[in-house]
Amino acid sequence: MLNASHVTRSYGSTLAVDDVSLQVQTGEIVGLLGPNGAGKSTIIRMLAGVLSPDSGQIDTAGARPGYLPEGAPLYGGLTPRQSLEFLLEFSDWPKDQVQARTMAVLQMLQLEERADQGVQELSKGYQRRTALALALVNDPDAILLDEPFDGFDPIQKARGRKLLRAMAKDKAILVCTHSLEEAESLCDRLLVLNHGKLVASGSVTELLEQTGAADFPDAFARLISGGAA
Repeated sequence: MLNASHVTRSYGSTLAVDDVSLQVQTGEIVGLLGPNGAGKSTIIRMLAGVLSPDSGQIDTAGARPGYLPEGAPLYGGLTPRQSLEFLLEFSDWPKDQVQARTMAVLQMLQLEERADQGVQELSKGYQRRTALALALVNDPDAILLDEPFDGFDPIQKARGRKLLRAMAKDKAILVCTHSLEEAESLCDRLLVLNHGKLVASGSVTELLEQTGAADFPDAFARLISGGAA
């Protein structure tokens, strides 16, 4: 569903992504991990079509993407309900289904009680939930999320993970996150980036075996430092 083949991307003289290949299939949640500046957000932007690679190929197999960037901008003069309705109307969602789909997604993200409040008046957590709702409202085939639960409290994070796991049955989901705990609990497979290169790929169990580490934080530290058992 989501494929990157030998993609490279630079910003001026800075090489952000260096010959990276990856694949995310329908039915799985893949985590994209790495330290700051590893190239995570650049890869997710290329898969979303926001950036083009300098070389290599991106193939989304005609999938309808849903993209949540880090710090996603919102329509400040609108409410969450108006924001979702506007996006559905813009994307040619059947007009007679716009209100029902909007309400379904508001309920999905537990935004009903804030649905008619100005977005600029909402807390950071509710704003982030609104941004996530915008990424999901068009029922995308492929979901690209950059720090999706930033600003969520622990209960909201648990609900968000449960929602994504339920949605993954018929969608390809790629999650970029700094949270090792979130990646370990949510993702079927993990991709570890460092200095623009893909340095490891596998399940938590596979990465522990590869590194000889006792726990996942230790495995991650070894992978980005180049050390393994």
